[in-house]
Formats: sequence, C-alpha cells, structure tokens
Amino acid sequence: MDVDENFGIKSSFQLVPEERYGLSPSFVESIRSRGFEVNVHDLNHDGRLYSSEAKFFDRVRRINHYGSALGAQGFRSGAALPESLLVRRS
Repeated sequence: MDVDENFGIKSSFQLVPEERYGLSPSFVESIRSRGFEVNVHDLNHDGRLYSSEAKFFDRVRRINHYGSALGAQGFRSGAALPESLLVRRS
C-alpha cells in the first residue's frame, strides 16, 4: 500500500477469506481506511469453485456472506475455468 500511495495509485486488494489467510478486522480496515478497494478473491483459492453445481452454490452463499461482512466492492474468482480444464502440475 505504501508503494501504491507514493505513486498516487489506489489499488484493489483481493482477499481470500477462508483457510489459507487470516483476515483480521484491523487488517481489512487498514486497507479501506487508506482509500483502497476491498474485494473477495474466491473462497479459499483452491481452484474448485466451479467443480460442481452443488459446490458452486454452497460457496456462493459463503462468498456473499464474506463480501457483506468485509464490505467488499466486488468479487474475482480464483479460476475462471472448470477444474477439469485446468492444467495440473506434478
């Protein structure tokens, strides 16, 4: 955020709300209070958002909950392709 501010840029920060990262209220507020945008970036960034219709609708409910709780201005999926089309690395 310091670098962006030094160049007069107000960035969008994509936050992953479950499993891998801790999102304390003070961290989220530090982003927002400096004039940056907060968005939800997938649910847990595991690449499985679109792996099944049932899983998608379950996760959408939770994503919307986090979006509201975080005061998010948008959403960006971790992967735009179905899991079956993603390239797997060994």
